[in-house]
Amino acid sequence: MFARIGPRMGLNAHDVQIVSKLIEHHLLLPDIATRRDLSDERRFSMLLDKLETWRHSSCLKH
Repeated sequence: MFARIGPRMGLNAHDVQIVSKLIEHHLLLPDIATRRDLSDERRFSMLLDKLETWRHSSCLKH
């Protein structure tokens, strides 16, 4: 949805992509911190995988 709204707000395609990713994952950390078993290493692995994938994506490169 933000892919349609962002350009109307004057954002370029790169910025729209970044904001879309932030919107997509904005509840990930609070969800893990408050609703998940903090001793479950699989949860942390999943979180790190998502963050690492996002960090290496073209989304964060100019």
